[in-house]
Amino acid sequence: MKKSISAYMCLVALAMLFTACGSTPAAQTSSSSVLRNIAGQNAAAPTASATGQGCEQAQTVTPTPTPSTQAQAQGNTDKTLATGQVDALPQGNLFANILSASQSPGTSVTHKHVASFVYEVNGTQTIQEQGGPKQMLNPSDAVFIKDNVTHTHTNSGKTTNEWYLIALRPVTTPTPSPTLPNQKTVYETPTLPTSVFSKGAYCENLLRTEQQANGRTTSQRPSGLEVLNVLDGSVKVDVAGQDPKTLTAGQGTYILPNTPVQVSNTGSDVARFLSFNVWPKGHPFREDLAGLPAEVGTPVPTSVATGTATPMGTATPAATETPMGTATPAATLTR
Repeated sequence: MKKSISAYMCLVALAMLFTACGSTPAAQTSSSSVLRNIAGQNAAAPTASATGQGCEQAQTVTPTPTPSTQAQAQGNTDKTLATGQVDALPQGNLFANILSASQSPGTSVTHKHVASFVYEVNGTQTIQEQGGPKQMLNPSDAVFIKDNVTHTHTNSGKTTNEWYLIALRPVTTPTPSPTLPNQKTVYETPTLPTSVFSKGAYCENLLRTEQQANGRTTSQRPSGLEVLNVLDGSVKVDVAGQDPKTLTAGQGTYILPNTPVQVSNTGSDVARFLSFNVWPKGHPFREDLAGLPAEVGTPVPTSVATGTATPMGTATPAATETPMGTATPAATLTR
């Protein structure tokens, strides 16, 4: 009898202890795990300043009329690799280029330059802005480097890597200083018409698009400059007022702001290409169109700052012009 009473008293004491603590040990473990998960999510969540201060919410204007079947996307997947913002574009005449670099294992390069995207082609690298955290890039990863910020590229892998540096630059400084390790020019545009750029903040992003055979983008009108570079396969680029261009791996082209365009895969293999975009902050990223670029017609050259028609000017070829980088003719005003 005494043993039964003692056992009963022990059970009561344990129950009172758990009630006072507010939970069982299992419940406490579960709560701690939840707190750790929330803390991890908060730590991993990108801040607005890190991803472009709102530029990552790129808006697309959809057409009021139902788009024709051929104006709609098919077999097309876009992925935004990185986004950034600049308070102002570089001064003077501008052009865009894509430079390639490669580093042996264990080597580093430290420099600063205009706002740019780093795209990892092969191998790996670690990027670290001065005073910031390290970021690891694997193939097909990209990161935005802010304007004039000192940073270091390190090949921490065991094989030689390859990466691209993609930027809108003044013609007076066509490459970083010092030059990149094993630097080569993948693609560059001619000097771009100054009339298509405005003062103020700009958004920039880098997209990677994959198209199946017979795939296509929407027929669209980007509000800013678009630079394309084909990674795999071949694509056809239809631009309003121009003859179609066929681009193969390694080739590129550019589309001036407010110009209707559609990119399609006419080959039998999967095509992949990069799209570097620069557009005025506060404007939609692009407008999807109801008809094909040829149906929409040659665009009216428009100043993105005022919305009034302005002369386009004549594009002057860059010092070194690569295939498919020929200057587009000035658009004709329509009335």
